[in-house]
Amino acid sequence: MHTDTNTITKKKILVVGDVHGSNKWKSIKPKLYDKIIFIGDYLDSFDYNGEECLENLKEIIKFKKENDNVILLLGNHELHYILKQVQYSGYQPTHQLTYRQLLEENITLFTCLYQYNNYIFSHAGLSKSYYTYIEEEIKNYSNKFTMTDLEVLSNLHIIQPSLLDIKPRNCGGYSNFGSILWERYNIIDDFYTLPNQNTIHVVGHTYHDNYIITPNVIFVDSIKDNNFLLFQI
Repeated sequence: MHTDTNTITKKKILVVGDVHGSNKWKSIKPKLYDKIIFIGDYLDSFDYNGEECLENLKEIIKFKKENDNVILLLGNHELHYILKQVQYSGYQPTHQLTYRQLLEENITLFTCLYQYNNYIFSHAGLSKSYYTYIEEEIKNYSNKFTMTDLEVLSNLHIIQPSLLDIKPRNCGGYSNFGSILWERYNIIDDFYTLPNQNTIHVVGHTYHDNYIITPNVIFVDSIKDNNFLLFQI
């Protein structure tokens, strides 16, 4: 069957880079977009205090509950409050209990990965090395819960969050690669690819003064345009 691509309506997807307490997202009008994807890292900030980050995240969660087109990706700065026994840079010990309670009460509203067509959105990027490293666990959970591999990865923060605590050496870890919450841009040629598709990863986590767009990865953590990047896919 022939499909005239000129008649296909493209989806408007707005991606919000790392938040870290900023409320610039409040200018977003949700009805203007098909999807609004927050790339993660809502907590821990050099610019906003712990209470401001807490209240901002509460409002983001409310925004998600009121709008079905909002996707909340999890970041590494949420993970250390979920795992309890680890602490990354920016950790707020005086707010750890309230942060953890808020995240646990709303854990099903978050996801570690979101796929749309040949685009994979995650906080830091899914590398082939990380996927291969945890592939056995992925397959086991895939069979147990009747999920696809990417669905398992999307729900790791619920299924087995410890698998997300893998940091590369350039983030203070001991591995040559990181999890989907911890990977760094130096693995740009190691990104996971979907079968028979030109896969494009959209990630935050690594700050840049401007957006960086390459054939297989787009970095959106930037102060440019209020940290928003619009995709028409």
